[in-house]
Amino acid sequence: MVPLIAVGIVSYQKSFRTISDHSKAAFLLAADRLARDIDVLFQDTMRLLELENHQAVLRYLFSQTDTYADAKDILQAFDLYRKTYRNDNVLNIAMVNLYGRGISERKGVFALNQNPLRNPHFQHLMNAPDEVLIVPPDEALPQDRLDGFQYESEHVVSIMTTIKQRITHEVIGFIVIDLDADAVLDYIREAMAGQAGYFYVADASGKPLFAPDADLSLAETLPYASGDAPKWNEPSGSFVENGTGEPVFVAYTTSADTGWKMIGMAPLREIVKDAHEIERLIFLSVGLSIVFTIGLYVYV
Repeated sequence: MVPLIAVGIVSYQKSFRTISDHSKAAFLLAADRLARDIDVLFQDTMRLLELENHQAVLRYLFSQTDTYADAKDILQAFDLYRKTYRNDNVLNIAMVNLYGRGISERKGVFALNQNPLRNPHFQHLMNAPDEVLIVPPDEALPQDRLDGFQYESEHVVSIMTTIKQRITHEVIGFIVIDLDADAVLDYIREAMAGQAGYFYVADASGKPLFAPDADLSLAETLPYASGDAPKWNEPSGSFVENGTGEPVFVAYTTSADTGWKMIGMAPLREIVKDAHEIERLIFLSVGLSIVFTIGLYVYV
């Protein structure tokens, strides 16, 4: 009988660990898939930044006089790039030079009524002209809408960088691409499908950016926001958070293109639920085997 009990305990331990590890890996895999989806979304969008090298764009932004032919060429280039890099999530493409003379896909030719360098995001880019700046919705400024167009949705991410002269690399303007961030929320919902937990996207500092069908204030109470930095040093990983309530399993990974963190959380009991079902089955089997053995010993 003792060997039978020992076999049951060993079987339980191995089965519990295997199934539990598999469930945790599947949860982390969902976070990885979310990061890949978001990376592909931004990679496809940032291809439109190639417009900064278009000859008509360089001439238009460098010139101080309106050139109808160049403006027409730029608008045609917008259409061409749209057809080449199909991306229905792009809301608008706009460009402006250092003197406020610009052109956008939605409005055409326009002129700013203030110095574009008063925009803190452009000031940052002047100091880091090779950087591509990704501005999430909560960091958006009114000045980011170069042509003055305001969107009904607040879920807009702006991707911006400098436009430079080819030979001197002198900054002559900026390009801003507005992206419908509802696509990010859709990807998060897809990651949550079939999962027992909750996913959200945070920036590199841990500030929540996107959380579908929930208040972002919930994400602010989660462990990333608590400043427990050592747990988040790696590009991806997982751990169990033992707070004041029940233990929570946390899995995270990092988007290579945005630097954002994809964070998934679920009650640990839900993650190991299948393992506990196997546990009960094993104990039931061992228990019945013991009863059967005792019965044979007594009656035979």
